[in-house]
Amino acid sequence: ARAAGLTTAATNFTDQPTVQKLNNDLDLYFRENPEELKSLHRDNFGLPAFWNKRTKVDDKVADATIATAEISQARKLPWLPKNRQIIRPEEGIFPIQIDIEYVGYFLQKIEASWLNMMNKEGSQPYKTSFVRFLVSEIDKKARQEDRIATIKGVYVETPEDATTPGRFINRQNGLLYLAQQARDVTKKYRPFDLGMPTPTNIVDYVDNFIKQLPYDVRTQQGLVLYLSDFWLKAYKRRSETLFGGNNDYTGYPTNPKDYNNIKFEVLVDMEGSDFMFMTFDDNIEVLENIPAEKSMYHFEYLKRMIYIWADYKMGVRFLHIGNPVVEGDPLEFS
Repeated sequence: ARAAGLTTAATNFTDQPTVQKLNNDLDLYFRENPEELKSLHRDNFGLPAFWNKRTKVDDKVADATIATAEISQARKLPWLPKNRQIIRPEEGIFPIQIDIEYVGYFLQKIEASWLNMMNKEGSQPYKTSFVRFLVSEIDKKARQEDRIATIKGVYVETPEDATTPGRFINRQNGLLYLAQQARDVTKKYRPFDLGMPTPTNIVDYVDNFIKQLPYDVRTQQGLVLYLSDFWLKAYKRRSETLFGGNNDYTGYPTNPKDYNNIKFEVLVDMEGSDFMFMTFDDNIEVLENIPAEKSMYHFEYLKRMIYIWADYKMGVRFLHIGNPVVEGDPLEFS
């Protein structure tokens, strides 16, 4: 309305009907336009921009079981239901939530602090402008956690009777976990036995890694070698020593020597790990339901308290990682 010139009044964020209408309008717009809103800088949040993203994913269920606890009991007077049932799907995407609360009493203290310049609401406890600033900082932290969990996450179910919040790293399974499970548990691929990389052997190590692949695979376009920043820098320094005659060399190498069809890609959250893996650039997919939900916060005001929450779903997967082999097969990893 202000943009259309229909009103000049500022929005009253302490007015309950206004707040509810804003929440409803945002919810409707995000759900009706999931492809239009890609959440700006929050969309890729530090992950490789070329990774595919699949939206409108509710639950990827391959199999599910339902468990029912005991139900009958002796006759008694009070109503004491005990129908506990649990459905456990095999998920590729995980529900995530953000719960925030602010106490009005503590927000009022900014009136007498160096943060007083941010107080635009006077003496009342709902310091909405300050809270919006705090939530914007929380949103940045949430996107950082999205990136880390997508690579290093290991899902641990939070008990329904939990009294402490769960850790963000346990909210979903990340790429490293998926790779480890496929290597050691389901044995869907066989790792190369190349020994340990060192700053001295890293160039030969990468070359030997590539040569382990069948010729018709290692010569295809679109291959990506994922590694940590430490090992890319080590590759750079060693290659400068070995191939110092290349006066045109500038910056970090983007491809292993003699393989222009293979791209180096640093995953910042692999720092400290010697693990490296190679796959095609379209074989990793980020799963989301509605991308904009990640930053769609709902506000509720009650008895000098501000409650804020957001719910969204995220996951990651390899489209294809390999096929399990039967026990005793020569290709079986042991």
